[in-house]
Amino acid sequence: MKAGEIETFVRTKMKEGKIPGMTVVIVQGKEISYMKNFGYANIKSKAPVTPQTSFEIASCSKGFTALAILQLEAQGLLKLDDPVSKYFPWFHAEYNNRSFPITLRQLLHHTSGIPWYTITDIPVSNEPNALEEVVRNIDGVRLNHQPGEQFEYATINYAILGAVIERVTGKFYEDYMRDQVFLPLGLKHTTLYPETAGSTLATGYKTGFFQAREYASPTFRGNRPAGYIIMDSEDLAKWLMYQLGTVTSPLTPLIMKTHEPDRTVPPSKFDYSSYAMGWADYQHGNGELSKAGLNPNFSAYMVLRPEDQLAVGIMANNGTTNTYITGHGILDILRDKKPVSPYEPDQKLDNAYSVIAIIIAGFVLVITGLLGWTVTGILRKNRSWQAPGRKALITGIALIAASAPFVYAVFLIPKAMQGVSWSTAIVWSPVSLPAAAAAAAATAVLSCVYLILSTVFPEANENKRPIPALIMLGLLSGVANAVVIFIVNSSVGSEIPLRYLLYYFLLALALYIFGRKIIETKLIKLTYHLIYQRRMELLRRILNTSYPNLEKMDSGRVIATLNNDTELIGLSANVLVGFVTSLLTVICCFIYLGTISFWGTIISLVVIAAIAGLYMIVSNMANRYWEEARDTQNVFMGLIDNMLKGYKELSLHQRKKLQFRGDVQDSCEQYRDKRILSRIKFTNALVTGESLLILILGVVIFFFPKIFPDIKDFTLIKFIIVFLYLIGPINGLMQVIPDMLQIRVSWRRVEAFNQEMPDRSLDEGNEWNSLTEEGGIESIAFHHLIFSYADTVGERSFTVGPVSFEAERGKSYLSPAVTAAANRP
Repeated sequence: MKAGEIETFVRTKMKEGKIPGMTVVIVQGKEISYMKNFGYANIKSKAPVTPQTSFEIASCSKGFTALAILQLEAQGLLKLDDPVSKYFPWFHAEYNNRSFPITLRQLLHHTSGIPWYTITDIPVSNEPNALEEVVRNIDGVRLNHQPGEQFEYATINYAILGAVIERVTGKFYEDYMRDQVFLPLGLKHTTLYPETAGSTLATGYKTGFFQAREYASPTFRGNRPAGYIIMDSEDLAKWLMYQLGTVTSPLTPLIMKTHEPDRTVPPSKFDYSSYAMGWADYQHGNGELSKAGLNPNFSAYMVLRPEDQLAVGIMANNGTTNTYITGHGILDILRDKKPVSPYEPDQKLDNAYSVIAIIIAGFVLVITGLLGWTVTGILRKNRSWQAPGRKALITGIALIAASAPFVYAVFLIPKAMQGVSWSTAIVWSPVSLPAAAAAAAATAVLSCVYLILSTVFPEANENKRPIPALIMLGLLSGVANAVVIFIVNSSVGSEIPLRYLLYYFLLALALYIFGRKIIETKLIKLTYHLIYQRRMELLRRILNTSYPNLEKMDSGRVIATLNNDTELIGLSANVLVGFVTSLLTVICCFIYLGTISFWGTIISLVVIAAIAGLYMIVSNMANRYWEEARDTQNVFMGLIDNMLKGYKELSLHQRKKLQFRGDVQDSCEQYRDKRILSRIKFTNALVTGESLLILILGVVIFFFPKIFPDIKDFTLIKFIIVFLYLIGPINGLMQVIPDMLQIRVSWRRVEAFNQEMPDRSLDEGNEWNSLTEEGGIESIAFHHLIFSYADTVGERSFTVGPVSFEAERGKSYLSPAVTAAANRP
């Protein structure tokens, strides 16, 4: 016996599955070759699991109920081909609007056609008539298939069988099983009454937010025949020996009959097994049979290889598929094989729901912050009441109408995913699912409150008004973009009906498209309003500065700052919101990838971090070229300004015109060369980054199956689909970097310009104002003024002058006496 290897494997799987306590039993022939208890029966009290600790064995209970039915058949009290209506005359089922009888045999083999989601029709009840109530709840049920034609697992099949046992025997199901099955088999610690198990029953847990959380499941007496037998490890070992046939009793022939599969229908699509009566029969050789059981807060797994005289049984106090994976893996270890399981670990569901809940909770915090900001403004009298106009009312009504499909989508989640109601989903799903739904509801309510408050108490600063809405829409748009690919991915191998997938896909797509459209529209308005305000602010400073101060400034710099820099800074809001939307999409997608393959995601993130690092290095190298290119813009604008002012002189002298054109050409060439250099740097980085992303895809496709041999094909396909989708947003994020660098350069230029233009009123400190007052300047004159021009290189130049001019106050001069001479080099 490989006890050490088994123990290590069990502890690893318990940690992965967040399982507090577990019992493992291995039977070889008539002997218990291994029995060990792990962890805690109760985490809070630190009570350990012992051989006397009992667990619910969930759907492994079905083998017992099947045995009881065969026992009653042997006694002549029923026949397997009897219809259910023989015992409940009012019961009927329909397929394609025709009534079809369902037999007990079909219930045993799960070929009744009853949909598996009818588990939602099992009521929370401990009443004496609970089993009959189950049958009444599905009276008139619409079948997915004609009875006897196809296998479809539905736990309610065995609940109906339990009701038949009660009707035939006149006893409660629990009492019949105790008196006619458990005690005759010597299973003294096996019961259907939790109160009988008493303190030996382990505390049940279910996973939520990445850990096991104590959970008291509702009482479903109507589901006891299908999943609520309680036993300890000693009785589990006896039960396994009975299944192997190494220990016998008068019931042994009937026990063996429960192993006979129904091969008149195709096998299960999941694992290609054929269902017997409470057991799944595999085509693995040596007659392997198994049964997995999952309750909200307990799980169990039993696997038999009768020809090898080998059986493994596991019970755990957390409702998780990791129990199945553990049991199947132990069997593989015993057979000198690497542990592999057809089951997917269900903690991925909790991981996904938890992440969704956390993201939505973050959104709730953002809205709460905005609400707090709004209320504070109202209390401080910074916001005043403004009755909503007709446009605001229409917009509000339209938003409420538009939100209806999304509210319905939240309501529809359990129906779409599992075909059940919310009440059933809350019981059977991880704690994180209802928490995510509650967070979504809180988001909707708080958003409505905020929108109403911000409408009737608007922000005084018009520039700030659209910002909260843009933030909310940006977040929603980013999440919706990620949800689109999640839905596409979920459709791979999914049994979710197409109509639900399309509904959620179209909702997410609509939210993303219309969200982006609204964002872009508002950003266009906001952007150009900011550009207008920035330009007017700079112009105000220019007009308020002194003439000598302005004369000192290069005219090209003034023009470039007013035109180019303000334009770029105004676009920063657009760039920023696009960046945030893409970033949120990338974050959501990587979180989702983490739920598919944690280490695969880590490897991908390492490569992307390397790409980001490369981009940062390139950014620092290219920043110098952006600055130099921006300097050439000042020179170019200055040259254009001089051309407009002195074009008359240039038009008279062809040589000067050619010299000036050479100066402009030199400036344009410098600008071109600097921009080319900076862009080539980023292009090289972008190409390298894209190559690395494609390399990651190659690693995922070719090496992940080698690095992670347990990864399933459909998991690999999902990973690839998401990663392909991610390339677009990642490239978008990278291409934002050059834009942000240019904006940063322009921002610095504008700030430097502001520093040189003190912010003061029109009359404040302006020494030239006094010259316009009464008693000011009476005349003005200049003599022998010479203007000299030199190009940027200093090789070619010309002068104009000397020029003389005189003027007196109050006189007009149509043809002033001006003497000028032009000295040409």
